[in-house]
Amino acid sequence: MGPEQRRRFLEDKFAVFSGGKFEFRKGQDIVIRAYKALQDRHKDVVLVNAWHNPWPAVFETMRRSALIRFSPGSGRGEEMINRVLADNGIDLERVITCPRQLNSAMAGIYHNTDVGLFPNRCEGGTNLALMEYMACGKPVIAVDSTGHADIVNGSNALVIATKGETILRDDDGVAVARWPEPDLDDAIDKLEWAYQNQEKLRDLGRQAGVDLAKFTWRRTAERLRGIIHEVAGDGIAI
Repeated sequence: MGPEQRRRFLEDKFAVFSGGKFEFRKGQDIVIRAYKALQDRHKDVVLVNAWHNPWPAVFETMRRSALIRFSPGSGRGEEMINRVLADNGIDLERVITCPRQLNSAMAGIYHNTDVGLFPNRCEGGTNLALMEYMACGKPVIAVDSTGHADIVNGSNALVIATKGETILRDDDGVAVARWPEPDLDDAIDKLEWAYQNQEKLRDLGRQAGVDLAKFTWRRTAERLRGIIHEVAGDGIAI
């Protein structure tokens, strides 16, 4: 689904998409702050989020954030997310919070937005939502660290710089994880650039689609098979 295809919704808006279950690791606090800056400058922007998270304990990890107010209360997931957005100055008249969707419906959501924002602190894999968005020929603003490093580069995305690291500690104070911290100011700058340079942004999306077309299931399986043979030798049958 290419970016030249006619949009059905939000044609007169600059729509920012953010996807992935709502949690500290995926950096929606950075999305909220970056989008807030854009919202305050431009009247024609909209935030489209797909942040459904079925695991309350994971949702609650956002309490670690020093960037946003986090008092979600209780209720349906979309209600809690909208409450967090409102508490942080986001105009809910310019927000679409998607309930849980069938995967087959996501391409339509991606297509009706202008740019994906993925300031994820850590990804153990390549981030399926990021890959799906780019595979639809859509441009992204994203970090190129942790799992994103296999996908994101300066020719197919606007790369968010990282600034220091976030250290996670257990109840005893022992460091259990060190994550590159996305630079909030750089995320804001890249989002503003995307708004001001929408034709160049579409060029990035086209390159993203070309690059992601290489990541087929067949190619992935062949690469995995090659790694297994490299590690285990030719004696193993696959």
